[in-house]
Amino acid sequence: MLNVNTIALTALAFSFAFSTGALAQGVAKNDHTFGKEKIAKPELDASRKPAKRLRYQAHFAGVDAGFAAAKETCDRGARDARLHCVDLAKVRFEK
Repeated sequence: MLNVNTIALTALAFSFAFSTGALAQGVAKNDHTFGKEKIAKPELDASRKPAKRLRYQAHFAGVDAGFAAAKETCDRGARDARLHCVDLAKVRFEK
């Protein structure tokens, strides 16, 4: 017969096992915020000083952030699906 301590430890182990998924989702949200910061600065510079070089940098900062987000989305799939998804992202973002 199981005692109370064994049941409590089993429940605690399951809660730790399933809480790691929530932690991983928090990391993805932070990466998304970091992508916004990488886009915001070049766009701000381009709006302050209208120059072709700054508009070019702002455009490609957005492209790079979009490609990074697409790759992160692809990482959730199985191997073959992930490879196909990354190939489509490369074509879409011209990488």
